[in-house]
Amino acid sequence: MFKFKTLRGKIILGVLFISIVVVSLINITVWRVFQDNFKKSIINDMMAIKHITRLEISRNYNLESTMSSNKGKVLSILNDINNQYDIYISIDNNSEQNIAFTGVLLDERDKINILIESNEKQSLLYLNSEGGKFYVSYSYPMYDEGKYIGTLVLQKSYLELYNDYKLLLLKIILIQCILFLLMILIINIWLKKTTVSLKILAKGISDVGDGDFTNRLEVKGKDEVAILVHHFNSMQERILSQIQHLKKEKKRVEELEKSTKKFFNCATHEMRTPLTAISGYTQLLQQNTLNEQQVQRSYKRLSIEGKRLSNMVENMLVLAKGKEKIIHEPEYFDVKNLLIDVIEGFEFISEKRKINFKVNERSAMVFAAEEDIRKVFINLIDNGVKYSKDDKINVKCEYNDKAIITIENKCGEIPSNIKDNLFEPFTKYNYGDNTQVSSGLGLVICRELVNKNNGKINYEFHEGNISFKVELYR
Repeated sequence: MFKFKTLRGKIILGVLFISIVVVSLINITVWRVFQDNFKKSIINDMMAIKHITRLEISRNYNLESTMSSNKGKVLSILNDINNQYDIYISIDNNSEQNIAFTGVLLDERDKINILIESNEKQSLLYLNSEGGKFYVSYSYPMYDEGKYIGTLVLQKSYLELYNDYKLLLLKIILIQCILFLLMILIINIWLKKTTVSLKILAKGISDVGDGDFTNRLEVKGKDEVAILVHHFNSMQERILSQIQHLKKEKKRVEELEKSTKKFFNCATHEMRTPLTAISGYTQLLQQNTLNEQQVQRSYKRLSIEGKRLSNMVENMLVLAKGKEKIIHEPEYFDVKNLLIDVIEGFEFISEKRKINFKVNERSAMVFAAEEDIRKVFINLIDNGVKYSKDDKINVKCEYNDKAIITIENKCGEIPSNIKDNLFEPFTKYNYGDNTQVSSGLGLVICRELVNKNNGKINYEFHEGNISFKVELYR
């Protein structure tokens, strides 16, 4: 059994309604065609009997002289027609004078009426189907050379033939009903098998609604439902992938929150150190108890710690601005000219440092935020100035389909825990004297600024040298 509220029930109900309408229209049409054809066959039958009767009478007798005088011979002709067609047949002068007749008169009143209405002038046909009867009355006025000689009257029952036609139609309708019920049964079975995939899909959707995205649906065939199930499986996989991605993002955010907390804790600690030193040396100078050498040493330490604190605050502000998404607009600029400008700035503050600047003769046009890239170059070259063991920094610019800027200096041995984590916050290493000013945030800033401008930055160690490579695109 099925419910009409289901898709299968609605389809069967629709097919049922359409089929009933179509079958009814077909049967109505067939019935009308049957009636028209039946009437035409009756008329043709009457015309054939009339033609034969008229022909036999005309062939054997002189109608003007022998119709009444040879009544016996006329009756013989009528008897032959009656025996052949089982019909009442008569020849009348009018409604009151009968010349000859044979057969069983089916309805005398119809005969009188048709003779009166015919009025010796027109041919008429009555079809009577009342009271369980079905017979025809036909009148045909006969003339010879323009002279009226009598009216041929025919009456014949077609009830048996009519009942045979009706029985045939009833059989056709019965066969239609059987075929109709068989069709509904076949459609129901077919829909039941076809809608199995829809039930599977509905179950899958229900599982998704309950939060289960692991139930992969399996259906056979290549119809629209199978395609829909395939897309549903793909949707489940994408949703599951997104859920896993969101879980990873959640974990990353949690780790980022921990890292941020650690960042501010470390920053607080880092800022406390130079502030403590500045405060201590300031107190010593205020006491005015130091000799000249100690005074110069104190001023030097104040300068170093002040610069360290200044760089730390500046770098923290840069990171804070990055988190606030203060973004410089990208534009096309010549990275070679930018490098030259940055190097000139370092030549003023590092007179004792020798910087080798090598760049190809062609301009190296890139599409990025120029101020972001300037900060990257300043940080990388500043690291080279501070940590180079032989006071030499090699800066090289290559350009093909992208600009590759290499900044290299001799670095000596670096511990592996430092070497592998240079892009992590507060990672730094000083050689021996511990007087280098560094917050450990410069390379973190470089990585964020390069990534923000769709570039790449990496580093490698080779024969005691460290080289940073920045890739920028057009």
